[in-house]
Amino acid sequence: MNRKHESKSESRISKKFYSDKDSRVTARRARNATVRLETLERDRVRRPPVPLRFAGIGNPAEPSPDTPTLLEATDLSVRGRLAPTSLEVPSGGRILITGPNGSGKSTLLRVLAGDLTPDSGTLAREDGTGCALLHQETTFANPSRTAEAWYFDTLGADLAEERPLRDTGLLSRRDLGRPVGQLSIGQQRRVALAALIARPPEILLLDEPSTPRSLALAAELDEALPGFAGAVVIASHDRWLRERWVGTELRITPVGDARSRHSAAPVQWIRDLPDAGRQPVTRPEGAHR
Repeated sequence: MNRKHESKSESRISKKFYSDKDSRVTARRARNATVRLETLERDRVRRPPVPLRFAGIGNPAEPSPDTPTLLEATDLSVRGRLAPTSLEVPSGGRILITGPNGSGKSTLLRVLAGDLTPDSGTLAREDGTGCALLHQETTFANPSRTAEAWYFDTLGADLAEERPLRDTGLLSRRDLGRPVGQLSIGQQRRVALAALIARPPEILLLDEPSTPRSLALAAELDEALPGFAGAVVIASHDRWLRERWVGTELRITPVGDARSRHSAAPVQWIRDLPDAGRQPVTRPEGAHR
Protein backbone atom coordinates (compact mmCIF):
# COMPACT_ATOMS: atom_id res chain seq x y z
CA MET A 1 0.00 0.00 0.00
CA ASN A 2 2.80 2.35 0.95
CA ARG A 3 4.68 1.42 -2.17
CA LYS A 4 1.68 2.20 -4.32
CA HIS A 5 1.25 5.55 -2.56
CA GLU A 6 4.93 6.34 -3.00
CA SER A 7 4.73 5.42 -6.67
CA LYS A 8 1.81 7.79 -7.21
CA SER A 9 3.62 10.56 -5.35
CA GLU A 10 6.73 10.07 -7.47
CA SER A 11 4.60 10.11 -10.58
CA ARG A 12 2.96 13.39 -9.54
CA ILE A 13 6.34 14.95 -8.72
CA SER A 14 7.75 13.76 -12.01
CA LYS A 15 4.82 15.19 -13.98
CA LYS A 16 5.11 18.48 -12.13
CA PHE A 17 8.86 18.60 -12.75
CA TYR A 18 8.51 18.04 -16.47
CA SER A 19 5.51 20.34 -16.64
CA ASP A 20 7.49 23.12 -14.95
CA LYS A 21 10.45 22.39 -17.24
CA ASP A 22 8.24 22.58 -20.33
CA SER A 23 6.79 25.87 -19.07
CA ARG A 24 10.27 27.30 -18.57
CA VAL A 25 11.35 26.14 -22.01
CA THR A 26 8.23 27.59 -23.57
CA ALA A 27 8.70 30.88 -21.75
CA ARG A 28 12.36 31.05 -22.79
CA ARG A 29 11.48 30.35 -26.39
CA ALA A 30 8.80 33.03 -26.28
CA ARG A 31 11.29 35.55 -24.86
CA ASN A 32 13.87 34.62 -27.49
CA ALA A 33 11.29 34.97 -30.24
CA THR A 34 10.28 38.38 -28.88
CA VAL A 35 13.91 39.53 -28.80
CA ARG A 36 14.50 38.30 -32.35
CA LEU A 37 11.35 40.04 -33.55
CA GLU A 38 12.38 43.30 -31.89
CA THR A 39 15.84 43.00 -33.47
CA LEU A 40 14.36 42.38 -36.90
CA GLU A 41 12.02 45.35 -36.49
CA ARG A 42 14.91 47.57 -35.45
CA ASP A 43 17.37 46.41 -38.11
CA ARG A 44 15.00 45.64 -40.95
CA VAL A 45 15.82 46.97 -44.40
CA ARG A 46 13.46 49.79 -45.15
CA ARG A 47 11.35 49.53 -48.26
CA PRO A 48 12.98 51.74 -50.90
CA PRO A 49 11.01 54.88 -51.76
CA VAL A 50 8.99 54.88 -54.94
CA PRO A 51 11.37 56.18 -57.64
CA LEU A 52 10.61 59.64 -58.96
CA ARG A 53 9.21 59.83 -62.46
CA PHE A 54 9.50 63.31 -63.93
CA ALA A 55 6.16 64.09 -65.54
CA GLY A 56 7.92 66.16 -68.19
CA ILE A 57 7.44 69.70 -69.38
CA GLY A 58 4.17 70.87 -70.83
CA ASN A 59 4.15 72.93 -73.99
CA PRO A 60 3.54 76.66 -74.35
CA ALA A 61 0.88 78.07 -76.62
CA GLU A 62 1.60 77.63 -80.30
CA PRO A 63 3.52 80.67 -81.59
CA SER A 64 2.18 82.64 -84.50
CA PRO A 65 3.62 81.47 -87.84
CA ASP A 66 4.43 85.13 -88.49
CA THR A 67 6.88 85.24 -85.57
CA PRO A 68 9.58 82.61 -86.25
CA THR A 69 12.01 84.52 -84.02
CA LEU A 70 11.12 84.86 -80.34
CA LEU A 71 14.13 86.86 -79.16
CA GLU A 72 16.94 88.87 -80.74
CA ALA A 73 19.99 90.09 -78.83
CA THR A 74 22.55 92.38 -80.42
CA ASP A 75 25.90 93.29 -78.85
CA LEU A 76 24.72 92.72 -75.28
CA SER A 77 27.46 93.48 -72.78
CA VAL A 78 27.88 93.88 -69.04
CA ARG A 79 30.96 95.78 -67.93
CA GLY A 80 33.63 93.44 -66.66
CA ARG A 81 31.40 90.36 -66.97
CA LEU A 82 30.14 89.90 -70.52
CA ALA A 83 31.78 90.91 -73.81
CA PRO A 84 29.42 92.13 -76.59
CA THR A 85 27.37 89.11 -77.60
CA SER A 86 24.65 88.62 -80.19
CA LEU A 87 22.24 85.74 -80.69
CA GLU A 88 18.83 84.95 -82.10
CA VAL A 89 16.39 82.50 -80.50
CA PRO A 90 13.98 80.99 -83.06
CA SER A 91 10.69 79.40 -82.12
CA GLY A 92 11.45 75.86 -80.89
CA GLY A 93 15.18 76.47 -81.23
CA ARG A 94 17.96 74.78 -79.29
CA ILE A 95 21.00 76.88 -78.40
CA LEU A 96 23.99 75.79 -76.32
CA ILE A 97 26.14 78.59 -74.88
CA THR A 98 29.67 77.46 -74.12
CA GLY A 99 32.87 79.10 -72.96
CA PRO A 100 35.40 78.93 -70.13
CA ASN A 101 34.54 79.77 -66.54
CA GLY A 102 34.16 83.50 -66.12
CA SER A 103 33.26 84.14 -69.74
CA GLY A 104 29.79 85.39 -68.83
CA LYS A 105 27.52 82.46 -69.66
CA SER A 106 25.38 82.88 -66.54
CA THR A 107 25.41 86.65 -66.95
CA LEU A 108 24.08 86.32 -70.50
CA LEU A 109 21.22 84.10 -69.35
CA ARG A 110 20.29 86.58 -66.63
CA VAL A 111 20.19 89.37 -69.22
CA LEU A 112 18.03 87.29 -71.56
CA ALA A 113 15.66 86.48 -68.70
CA GLY A 114 15.34 90.15 -67.77
CA ASP A 115 16.96 89.70 -64.34
CA LEU A 116 19.94 91.90 -65.24
CA THR A 117 20.11 95.07 -67.34
CA PRO A 118 23.05 95.18 -69.79
CA ASP A 119 25.39 98.15 -70.07
CA SER A 120 25.07 98.18 -73.86
CA GLY A 121 23.31 96.42 -76.68
CA THR A 122 19.70 95.71 -77.61
CA LEU A 123 17.32 92.95 -76.60
CA ALA A 124 14.07 92.38 -78.50
CA ARG A 125 11.47 89.89 -77.38
CA GLU A 126 8.18 89.19 -79.10
CA ASP A 127 5.05 90.37 -77.34
CA GLY A 128 3.79 87.81 -74.79
CA THR A 129 6.86 85.60 -74.97
CA GLY A 130 7.47 83.95 -71.61
CA CYS A 131 11.11 83.45 -70.62
CA ALA A 132 12.06 81.44 -67.52
CA LEU A 133 15.53 80.83 -66.06
CA LEU A 134 16.64 77.91 -63.88
CA HIS A 135 19.65 79.20 -61.94
CA GLN A 136 22.63 77.11 -60.88
CA GLU A 137 21.70 77.68 -57.27
CA THR A 138 18.31 78.69 -55.97
CA THR A 139 17.95 81.14 -53.12
CA PHE A 140 14.78 81.34 -51.05
CA ALA A 141 13.64 84.48 -49.25
CA ASN A 142 12.21 82.32 -46.45
CA PRO A 143 14.14 79.01 -46.24
CA SER A 144 11.92 77.83 -43.38
CA ARG A 145 8.91 77.51 -45.71
CA THR A 146 8.18 73.96 -46.79
CA ALA A 147 8.67 73.03 -50.43
CA GLU A 148 4.93 72.72 -50.96
CA ALA A 149 4.22 76.05 -49.21
CA TRP A 150 6.90 77.86 -51.25
CA TYR A 151 5.47 76.41 -54.46
CA PHE A 152 1.99 77.52 -53.40
CA ASP A 153 3.22 81.04 -52.55
CA THR A 154 5.14 81.36 -55.82
CA LEU A 155 2.38 80.23 -58.17
CA GLY A 156 -0.69 81.39 -56.32
CA ALA A 157 -3.53 79.22 -55.08
CA ASP A 158 -5.30 78.58 -58.38
CA LEU A 159 -2.29 77.42 -60.42
CA ALA A 160 -0.71 75.50 -57.51
CA GLU A 161 -3.93 73.54 -57.02
CA GLU A 162 -4.35 72.96 -60.75
CA ARG A 163 -0.77 71.68 -61.09
CA PRO A 164 0.27 70.43 -57.63
CA LEU A 165 3.94 69.93 -56.85
CA ARG A 166 3.37 66.28 -55.90
CA ASP A 167 2.24 65.49 -59.46
CA THR A 168 5.38 66.81 -61.18
CA GLY A 169 7.50 63.80 -60.23
CA LEU A 170 10.33 66.16 -59.27
CA LEU A 171 10.17 65.77 -55.49
CA SER A 172 9.30 62.78 -53.33
CA ARG A 173 6.19 63.02 -51.17
CA ARG A 174 8.21 62.76 -47.97
CA ASP A 175 10.16 65.89 -48.97
CA LEU A 176 7.12 68.02 -49.80
CA GLY A 177 6.79 69.03 -46.15
CA ARG A 178 10.47 69.72 -45.53
CA PRO A 179 11.75 73.32 -45.30
CA VAL A 180 13.35 74.34 -48.60
CA GLY A 181 16.45 75.44 -46.72
CA GLN A 182 17.02 71.83 -45.59
CA LEU A 183 16.77 70.34 -49.07
CA SER A 184 19.87 69.43 -51.06
CA ILE A 185 21.02 71.69 -53.91
CA GLY A 186 19.60 69.21 -56.41
CA GLN A 187 16.25 69.08 -54.62
CA GLN A 188 16.09 72.87 -54.45
CA ARG A 189 16.63 73.05 -58.21
CA ARG A 190 13.84 70.53 -58.68
CA VAL A 191 11.41 72.68 -56.68
CA ALA A 192 12.45 75.77 -58.65
CA LEU A 193 12.05 73.93 -61.96
CA ALA A 194 8.59 72.73 -60.96
CA ALA A 195 7.51 76.34 -60.42
CA LEU A 196 9.01 77.42 -63.77
CA ILE A 197 7.25 74.79 -65.85
CA ALA A 198 3.88 74.99 -64.10
CA ARG A 199 3.16 77.60 -66.75
CA PRO A 200 5.41 76.40 -69.61
CA PRO A 201 7.44 79.32 -71.05
CA GLU A 202 8.12 79.92 -74.72
CA ILE A 203 11.84 80.13 -73.88
CA LEU A 204 13.40 77.94 -71.18
CA LEU A 205 16.86 79.02 -69.97
CA LEU A 206 18.96 76.46 -68.09
CA ASP A 207 22.17 77.45 -66.30
CA GLU A 208 24.56 74.49 -65.95
CA PRO A 209 21.86 71.80 -65.69
CA SER A 210 24.42 68.98 -65.47
CA THR A 211 26.30 70.04 -62.34
CA PRO A 212 27.56 67.15 -60.16
CA ARG A 213 25.01 68.09 -57.48
CA SER A 214 22.05 67.51 -59.79
CA LEU A 215 23.08 64.80 -62.23
CA ALA A 216 19.81 62.89 -61.83
CA LEU A 217 17.85 66.01 -62.73
CA ALA A 218 20.12 66.56 -65.74
CA ALA A 219 19.34 63.06 -67.00
CA GLU A 220 15.60 63.61 -66.56
CA LEU A 221 15.78 66.94 -68.41
CA ASP A 222 17.79 65.32 -71.18
CA GLU A 223 14.96 62.83 -71.61
CA ALA A 224 12.17 65.42 -71.37
CA LEU A 225 13.52 68.27 -73.52
CA PRO A 226 13.07 66.58 -76.93
CA GLY A 227 9.32 66.59 -76.32
CA PHE A 228 9.25 70.28 -75.32
CA ALA A 229 7.95 72.49 -78.14
CA GLY A 230 9.37 75.72 -76.73
CA ALA A 231 12.86 77.11 -77.31
CA VAL A 232 15.70 76.00 -75.01
CA VAL A 233 18.89 77.93 -74.26
CA ILE A 234 21.46 76.13 -72.10
CA ALA A 235 24.68 77.53 -70.68
CA SER A 236 27.22 74.82 -69.91
CA HIS A 237 30.87 73.87 -70.10
CA ASP A 238 30.03 70.16 -69.76
CA ARG A 239 31.96 68.28 -72.46
CA TRP A 240 29.51 65.35 -72.35
CA LEU A 241 26.64 67.72 -73.12
CA ARG A 242 28.56 69.45 -75.92
CA GLU A 243 29.40 66.14 -77.58
CA ARG A 244 25.75 65.07 -77.60
CA TRP A 245 24.26 68.45 -78.47
CA VAL A 246 21.95 68.70 -81.47
CA GLY A 247 21.36 72.35 -82.27
CA THR A 248 23.21 75.67 -82.41
CA GLU A 249 26.29 76.29 -80.30
CA LEU A 250 27.39 79.81 -79.35
CA ARG A 251 30.86 80.05 -77.82
CA ILE A 252 31.57 83.24 -75.91
CA THR A 253 34.95 84.50 -74.75
CA PRO A 254 35.92 86.32 -71.55
CA VAL A 255 35.96 90.09 -71.38
CA GLY A 256 39.35 91.35 -72.57
CA ASP A 257 40.03 88.32 -74.76
CA ALA A 258 41.57 89.25 -78.10
CA ARG A 259 38.60 87.68 -79.87
CA SER A 260 36.05 89.71 -77.91
CA ARG A 261 34.34 92.67 -79.52
CA HIS A 262 33.78 95.90 -77.62
CA SER A 263 31.06 98.47 -78.06
CA ALA A 264 30.27 101.80 -76.48
CA ALA A 265 26.73 101.90 -77.79
CA PRO A 266 24.08 103.21 -75.38
CA VAL A 267 21.82 100.71 -73.66
CA GLN A 268 18.61 99.96 -75.53
CA TRP A 269 16.15 97.76 -73.66
CA ILE A 270 13.32 96.21 -75.68
CA ARG A 271 10.81 93.92 -73.99
CA ASP A 272 7.39 92.64 -75.01
CA LEU A 273 7.71 94.57 -78.25
CA PRO A 274 4.42 94.72 -80.18
CA ASP A 275 4.53 93.14 -83.63
CA ALA A 276 3.48 96.42 -85.19
CA GLY A 277 6.52 98.43 -84.18
CA ARG A 278 9.85 96.73 -83.77
CA GLN A 279 11.68 99.97 -82.97
CA PRO A 280 14.44 100.24 -80.35
CA VAL A 281 13.33 101.79 -77.09
CA THR A 282 16.09 103.47 -75.10
CA ARG A 283 16.14 102.59 -71.42
CA PRO A 284 14.95 105.65 -69.50
CA GLU A 285 17.30 107.49 -67.17
CA GLY A 286 17.29 106.09 -63.64
CA ALA A 287 15.75 102.78 -64.67
CA HIS A 288 16.44 99.82 -62.37
CA ARG A 289 19.64 97.95 -63.16
